[in-house]
Amino acid sequence: MDAIVVPGGGLATRPQGAAELYHQGISQKILTFDVERSPDQELGITPTQQEATRKLLEALLVPESALVTIGSEVASTWDEVLATRDWCEEHRPRSLAVMTDPFPSRRVAWAFRRGLRDLGVEIRVVPTEQKRYHAGNWWQDESGLIAFQNELIKFGYYRLKYRGGAKR
Repeated sequence: MDAIVVPGGGLATRPQGAAELYHQGISQKILTFDVERSPDQELGITPTQQEATRKLLEALLVPESALVTIGSEVASTWDEVLATRDWCEEHRPRSLAVMTDPFPSRRVAWAFRRGLRDLGVEIRVVPTEQKRYHAGNWWQDESGLIAFQNELIKFGYYRLKYRGGAKR
C-alpha cells in the first residue's frame, strides 16, 4: 500500500489500527485529516482531532516523518474522499488502506471507490476491532446498536447524494 488513510473519528481504534499496519510494513506513510474544529477546540480547551490522532500515532511509535495531514477542515467522509483525491492526483498512489470502524466500512468503501474510481487507485478498507462489541454480539451493546442504525441512515444518504461521483 502506498498510504494508510485514517479518517476522522474513531480515536479509540483507528490510529491504533493504522500504527499496527505501519509496523507490519504495509506502508510507510499515514494520511490524517485536518478535521473541522468544534467550539471547544476553537477555544483551545480540548485538542483538535488532528492533534489527538497525531499524538496517538506518535505514542504508538509512528515517526512524525511518516505522518501527512491532508484536507482543510473536513467535516464528513465525503470531504475526506475529496481531500484524498487531491492528494492522489498529486502523488499518484497505486493503492490505499483506509482504516474505519466495522459498521461504516461498507459506506466508506463505496465512497472512496466512487470518489477515486477514475484515478485507478486500489482501495482496501480495513475495519478496526471494537472494544465493546464485535460481529457476534453488537446487538447486545448500546453503542453497537447506535452504530448500526446510524450507518443504515448514512449509507442511504450517501448513495443518494453522491451517486454521481467526485463532486465538490
